[in-house]
Amino acid sequence: MTHERLLRADLHTHTNFSKDGITPPNVFVTELLRQSIGIVAITDHDTMDGIPPIQDAILSQSAGITVISGIEITTGTPNQNDKNIELLAYYLSEPVSSGLNLSQTIQEVAKQKGIISIPHPFELWRHGAGEEVEAIIAYATEAGVPVAIEIFNARALPGFNKRSENSLARFQNTIYTAGSDGHHPLELGRAGLLLVVPSNEVYDKNWLLLNLRNKPQVFGEANPLTTFILRLLVKFEKKRQAKMKPLP
Repeated sequence: MTHERLLRADLHTHTNFSKDGITPPNVFVTELLRQSIGIVAITDHDTMDGIPPIQDAILSQSAGITVISGIEITTGTPNQNDKNIELLAYYLSEPVSSGLNLSQTIQEVAKQKGIISIPHPFELWRHGAGEEVEAIIAYATEAGVPVAIEIFNARALPGFNKRSENSLARFQNTIYTAGSDGHHPLELGRAGLLLVVPSNEVYDKNWLLLNLRNKPQVFGEANPLTTFILRLLVKFEKKRQAKMKPLP
């Protein structure tokens, strides 16, 4: 596959349909083009409502970007003392409900024949899986769901991406993903994988799995401090606006 044409794929992104995302569809597509992204997975928090507007924006800008329909699912419910672990899921036709436990969530992904990736696994304050990585892999294997570990996330703090990459030695034959986890326009497209363009132009689940099993090259760099500051400002502004909304 080394002589095939490659495209840059960002497999972890957020639009303004995410609870903490601010990037509207037209700006989202413009930033992906600026970063030369050819494939993008839309993985908003607990919703897939942002996917159609992004597809419309791609058409209106004649961007030629391929969209993988995805979601970042929040598992667990605090009142049941479950950990709120996040899971990425790709190639779904409808969202999986949040608040299910890990096993239930994976079963729901299995019903849609999707793929799972474990994002920022060792950043526990960002709902990383931590010691539950092994259980997730076991649940997914039992359910027949392909499961990957996200080994590069542009939002991760220093050292945590290396820890994620090193975990592959523990879980042999586990595939991996990478992405920007961009919530702000300046974050989008900063990380991902170089994936082979399919000869039949069909970017389906089997195509992605073939690429992931061939250990694709990771590209990207961690976000600069300025984007971290911007994230804090955006988070503060969203909370302020939420408090100002009139009660129904």
